Amino acid sequence: MPTRTLAIAVGLALALAGDGWLALRVRSLQAEARQRRTDAFGTATATADAQMAAQRARLQGILDRVRAEAGADRGLHLSVQVDSGTATLERDGLVLHTMDVDLGPESLVGVAPDTQRLATPRGVRTVKSVVAKGQPFELPEWLYRERGISPPTNRKLKGALGLGAAFLEDGTLIYAQPTEGPLADSLYVWPGAVRLSADDLKAVLPNLKPGVKVYLF
Repeated sequence: MPTRTLAIAVGLALALAGDGWLALRVRSLQAEARQRRTDAFGTATATADAQMAAQRARLQGILDRVRAEAGADRGLHLSVQVDSGTATLERDGLVLHTMDVDLGPESLVGVAPDTQRLATPRGVRTVKSVVAKGQPFELPEWLYRERGISPPTNRKLKGALGLGAAFLEDGTLIYAQPTEGPLADSLYVWPGAVRLSADDLKAVLPNLKPGVKVYLF
């Protein structure tokens, strides 16, 4: 199996935990998959290929079910098509707004031993909280360090999230690029986050109240 295909398959590996999904550790799975695929003579085995194919089929089935659940939801909700980088605000089977989105890359953030791996989730989430336009917000210290900026003493900045933002219950951020601060860079997206354009955020943020479902598939 080509390395790129293996990486894609492993990158889709998710585990269901209650109503949320936890992304499995990509690097360890890649190492495990390579070990399974190689015998004592360094030859790829057909058994490992079959196992990886079965895993891909199972995970694709899970994502298909999430997509179907989103299609059947008659309430107000946001659907994020991760692979195509698009999102739709829907209600009663009608598409209210369609938009392109930027998805933050997977990244290990923080300083050991206090680290966490952020990655775009797949599955069903709900909006937990909303940050209003211009509301002061304390950006995490790791964000400054990842941007190569020395963290200031006071990291709670007015307008740090620009036009506002929504946080899902697992911490996933939905926001637009602000005009100031560490996030004011079109080439940088908060790891694991969903970034909209300013116009799209203005259109959908008033609808993203706590409890609204977000489907990511």
